[in-house]
Amino acid sequence: MAVPPFENNADGQGRQLLSTSDLDVQRDVMQFYYIQADQPYPREVNFNMEIEKWDSTGLKLKMTFGDPTAVSTGPELDKIMMQLNPALFVNSDTGEELPESNRVIIQEMPKQTPKGVNPDNIIALAKSTSIIILAILIIQLIYDTCTKSSYDSLLTLYFAL
Repeated sequence: MAVPPFENNADGQGRQLLSTSDLDVQRDVMQFYYIQADQPYPREVNFNMEIEKWDSTGLKLKMTFGDPTAVSTGPELDKIMMQLNPALFVNSDTGEELPESNRVIIQEMPKQTPKGVNPDNIIALAKSTSIIILAILIIQLIYDTCTKSSYDSLLTLYFAL
């Protein structure tokens, strides 16, 4: 696969790729803009894109979210806007680039949690769990501090016998 809009290599044929995994989708193929719907508490949405398949029949992308509970958390779904690099989408018969009307795609992003699962409940449960663990650690430190002197006495007695 030769990708035309990059610097030419020694034989002038563009950058040569061994596979589609050599492409950075967000740098080489298209620009992505994540559009959050109106939400009472918007959160940052981090994601990566990978090409799963790219041939003459189409392009299949895989999107992986850093925090899936941040996707489409409100009543309206978030959207992703993809702006395609027209030089990479050329008609093999005519050599024409992708028409202007097909260069931007807007897609709704479905919720990334199972049906019936509220992402706010997951986050609240995680926070309460971390608070409980912190409380247990503090109790352990206090207990160790209070019993240290008697513990040292027991060790001295043990080693003396």
